[in-house]
Amino acid sequence: MKRVLIPLANGVEELEAVATIDVLRRAGCHAVSASVGCKNPIVGRNRIRLMADIDLLDAMTEWAHDWDLVVLPGGLDAVKVLGKSDILMQVIAQRLHEAKPIAAICAAPILLVQAGLEPQRTITCHPAAASHIRTHSPAQSLCVDSVVVDRGVITSRGAGTAVEFALSCAELLRGTSVMTNVAKQMVVSS
Repeated sequence: MKRVLIPLANGVEELEAVATIDVLRRAGCHAVSASVGCKNPIVGRNRIRLMADIDLLDAMTEWAHDWDLVVLPGGLDAVKVLGKSDILMQVIAQRLHEAKPIAAICAAPILLVQAGLEPQRTITCHPAAASHIRTHSPAQSLCVDSVVVDRGVITSRGAGTAVEFALSCAELLRGTSVMTNVAKQMVVSS
């Protein structure tokens, strides 16, 4: 079973987190939500309370770096908290260095750039996050597509693209037929 780490912090964009967890579990993945910098419940951007499966430190103790994918949900306040986690930033940097799959939506692509994403990689992000990315990496290749997949790095624009983003993550891990089946079950129009 493919294992996925989804770190959550207060201020997370709830739809991005929940859609990703839901779609990946429907696709037969072991999607593990891990709290960062706070305890349960996680209070999202829209004040919806979420319960993480485990604390990030406990997740790293149990599975170390045995993740098939790391998915970073957005919400600028949450992204700031995630960026302060040395453990998480080391995981992101290591995955980028080793060319292992990683995904980020909304403001979370900021973390990819801070962790050393090559500027030649094309990414997308929420419009409000673009200036943060340009400040850190002026040469970063940005586009305005809903979802961008570039050599194992999946990025997306925001809550409105969350299901499409999650399906792209499922396709990367489980293949097109599983992704198509999940989309069909969810009545996602193409």
